[in-house]
Amino acid sequence: DGVFCEFAKKALGSDTSLQLTATVVSARQFTLLATVSDITLGHGLTLQQCGLEFAVGVETYAGITGSVSLRDPPLSFMGAVRVGLQGLELSMTMNGVWKRAFGINWLAFGNGIFAVAIKPGVPLAGFQIGGEVRIGNLDSGKEMITKVYLGIDPLYPRRNYFYGSVNRASIGAILNAFGISVSLPKVLATSGFPNGLEVSFALDTIDLPGGLVIPHGFKLNGTMNILGYKLKALIFISMPSGIKIDIRMAPLKLAGGLLTMSASRSDSSTGPLLVADIKALPRPSVNVTAAGYVNLFYGMMKRDVFLQITNTQFIFWIRDKFFFFDALLKVYASYGSL
Repeated sequence: DGVFCEFAKKALGSDTSLQLTATVVSARQFTLLATVSDITLGHGLTLQQCGLEFAVGVETYAGITGSVSLRDPPLSFMGAVRVGLQGLELSMTMNGVWKRAFGINWLAFGNGIFAVAIKPGVPLAGFQIGGEVRIGNLDSGKEMITKVYLGIDPLYPRRNYFYGSVNRASIGAILNAFGISVSLPKVLATSGFPNGLEVSFALDTIDLPGGLVIPHGFKLNGTMNILGYKLKALIFISMPSGIKIDIRMAPLKLAGGLLTMSASRSDSSTGPLLVADIKALPRPSVNVTAAGYVNLFYGMMKRDVFLQITNTQFIFWIRDKFFFFDALLKVYASYGSL
């Protein structure tokens, strides 16, 4: 209340909020923060918040923070600069996606981040960069969406991370994204990663703008198609929790059926598979399974192979048929009897 508040409202607008906060964090740390918020700048542009921050004590620095929002396109930007005895920190984030960026109808980007930190004796103490790019006929549901984020922190290696993904990446998907109608053989149109690809690595779980969460560990998930032959792989390594691998191939048929490969004699819809689930916590366990079936010379030679390894037992069997002969070899043993 009083003269100061009346002056602030007249100078900044009646809807503007002005706040002054002083905080004693401890006997050795004092901070002072002054912020103004909700300032309409015109043309759909609003200064949501702008602040000055001063700190004295264990950490001594001066900084400025701010956030701006746009109505059309609906975007928000946040930035901060902090300078002190501990060095320089600069950061900026962009929330939302700017469609038809720079007047280009087939381009959109957003959810970007940029941050850099410089400390005495360490030229690059931290670095983050990333964002989302969309190309094609926007809002058609066929556009290609690529996301790439990278974080490097030499002082705190557990903060390092990488994330990359694309929702679809095949010859046909690229043509469809731009509405180009070209008749292509199916095996050629679907070559690439028709269902997308995702790769990430982080030592700790990382939260990024746009709600993206990078899980702890290494992850690879995607289906690769090479001229009609598919390989679907999920690899997730999160130590010390465990390792999960799931690799499934498409059925293979060559020379008009001279050679075929599938998951088993009774399942010809999928190809050979390898599944591994190795856990260290809460209780150590191992379960590795591999299976496949081969049909050669139009059924004159047929062979089933199955292998399972756990932390308690070993199972292996092979069934072979050659002309009129059918043989089965099965091995089963617990580790106590091996």
